[in-house]
Amino acid sequence: MSNVVNRRLGILQYQDGNVSGENTFIYKILPQILQNKEQPILFDVGLNEGRYSKKLLSTFPTSRIYGFEPRAATLGRAKARLAAGADIVLEPMAVSDADGEIEIYDYADKDGSSHVSPYKEVLTEQHHAIDTVSYRVPCVSLDRYCIDHGVVEIDFIKIDTEGHEISVLRGCSKLLQEGRIGVVQFEFNEMNVISRTFLRDFYTALEDFVFYRLRSDGLIPLGKCDAKNEIIKFQNIIAISPMFTGRENTFVIENPWR
Repeated sequence: MSNVVNRRLGILQYQDGNVSGENTFIYKILPQILQNKEQPILFDVGLNEGRYSKKLLSTFPTSRIYGFEPRAATLGRAKARLAAGADIVLEPMAVSDADGEIEIYDYADKDGSSHVSPYKEVLTEQHHAIDTVSYRVPCVSLDRYCIDHGVVEIDFIKIDTEGHEISVLRGCSKLLQEGRIGVVQFEFNEMNVISRTFLRDFYTALEDFVFYRLRSDGLIPLGKCDAKNEIIKFQNIIAISPMFTGRENTFVIENPWR
C-alpha cells in the first residue's frame, strides 16, 4: 500500500501518538465514550514505561489504573514516570489466559525493552535480534485477578503484549460474557504472524463488540468479521461493547477515502 492509502486507513501509522491516533483516542474519544463515569477503572496490560497510563491519568485524574509489567527494571521506570499519589496499582506480572508462570523473551543486551514477548521469534524474526534472553515470570488471567482484587468491571483495557493479545482476552472470557468490560484497545500487527492469530479470533473473543480501526483523527468502522480486514500490518483496533456503542459516533469516519 502507498503511504497515502496507509494514512487514510490507519495502517502502519506508529511514529508517534498524533500519527497513530492514540492521542485523539485518549484525549477526545475515550472521554466521550466513558462520559459520566466518576471513577473509571482502566487497565493497562503491557504497561512498559508507563507513557500510555500517564496520558490516561491526564484525561481521567479520578480514575483507578491497574498496570501490568513483568520486567522489574521497566516497571521501575514506569513507577518513576507516573504521578505519586495517583490511584495506580502496578503489578510485576504478565497477563495471559491462565495463572502461574510464563516464559518471556528480550534482547540479551537490554533489560526490559518495549519488545518483550512470550514469542522468541518476535525478537529474532521481526526485530532481527542476534541474541535473546528468557525469563520465567508470574502471570495471571484477568478473570482471576479481578476476583482476587474485588474488581467488578473494567471500563477500558489497553493491551499491548507483542503478539499475545488474544491470550489476554481469552483470560477474561468470564468478564466478557457477563458484560463487565466496556472498551478494548489492542494492537493487530506483524506479531500476529508469529502467534498465528487472525482478526477473526478477536471477533470471536469480543462477541457483540463493535470494531473500529483507529486513525489519527477518528475511528474507521470495520463492520462484521470480514477477510478483507485481515491486514497483518501495524494498526490499533478499538472494540466497544454494546453498553457504550453510540457514544463514539462523533468520531466515526464512515468514508476513510475522503
